[in-house]
Parts: sequence; structure tokens; C-alpha cells
Amino acid sequence: MNTGTSQHTIGRNVHLTAFHEDSKRRIRTLINTGTTQHTIERNVHLTAFHEESIRIIRTLMNTGTSQHTIGRDVHFTACHEESRRTLRTLMNTGTSQHTIGRNVHLTAFHEESRRRLRTLMNTGTSQHTIGRNVHLTAFQEESKRRILTLMNTGTSQHTIKPNVHLTACHDESKRRLRTLMNTGTSQRTIERNVHLTECDEESKRRLRTLINIGT
Repeated sequence: MNTGTSQHTIGRNVHLTAFHEDSKRRIRTLINTGTTQHTIERNVHLTAFHEESIRIIRTLMNTGTSQHTIGRDVHFTACHEESRRTLRTLMNTGTSQHTIGRNVHLTAFHEESRRRLRTLMNTGTSQHTIGRNVHLTAFQEESKRRILTLMNTGTSQHTIKPNVHLTACHDESKRRLRTLMNTGTSQRTIERNVHLTECDEESKRRLRTLINIGT
């Protein structure tokens, strides 16, 4: 960082994660004992991945495991500079990993990703390409609950964004999702195009309905 190397390069080259050695040890232990991914996530907040996870990801890709499965299993995320700074401070003060996860909300998007996302949206690049390029993730239940509350109170999209970090659930995505559902587009196409990991409860309810009727 001091040499002026760009954040983008740093992220790519050295996999700036967010986790201290104890977390990595706990992750390895959980993986080795066969603990489910859901439990691993709850216990050690895999919002950014150490080398072992990257190795597992490469293995999954090499065995032909679908990208959808890889995405579900290992949830690639990345942290912006402020989160990393806060995280380092918390670590130095001995704050527990659980508290760190809750306090700094590693949302998955460094500044470069957000900049690229905005650029792609402005140029009219397809949702499919946006998803591939900037890894639109999805937010924990609490965030979704807060989003729904804000929407119900008529809070503007501009206000919702800074409050709950809607980097994955902008109105354009929801509009396109509704369009796909209304035209009877297949579940596979819907997932590929608009990445139904970031849709509000109403969208998920409608998706479940589509699945139940065999669309």
C-alpha cells in the first residue's frame, strides 16, 4: 500500500482477507470435521477466504462443480478499506471474532467493485455481465428486514442504499426479475440473469410460487 500499488492489484495478488490466524485455524477444523457450510458460516463468518478456501474453490472448479454450487458454498466476498481498517483496530483491541463480524459488516464490495458496478449500470451492460464481474452478493436477514422496513415506510432508494448497503438489490434488478417472472422465464434463466441471492422477501415469495407451479 505504501508503494502506491493499487487496491485492485493488492486484492488480486495477495488476497487481502480479514481474518486472523485463530479464525483460519477454526475454519480448517470445521472443514476437517465435516461441519456443514451453514455452521461454518455462523461460527467463523466466512466473508473473506484464506488460502485453504481458495484451494477448495479451485478444486471445485477443476472437478466441474457448477459455479452456482461454488457460489453457494464459499460465498466470495471482499472488504472495502474502511472495513479492513476497522477490523484491524478491533483485532488489536482483542475484540472477539463474533463481534468483529457483527460490527464491521463485511458486505463483500471494495470500492473498485462498486465503481465498476456503477460504470456497468451506466453503460447499459447486461445484468448477467454485471453479476459475473462484480459478484453481486446477498445480505444477511437483518439487512433484508431493514430494507423491507425502509421500503414500507416510503424511504427513498437513495436513503436505503447508504443505510443498508444495497449493493446487490437495486431497483433495476428487481424490475428485471419481475419481468422475467411475468413472462414465465425458466428458473435457470432467472437465476443466471438476475442472481436471486439479492432479492427481497416478496421476490423470493414469488419465486417460490413459480417453482411450485413448475415454471
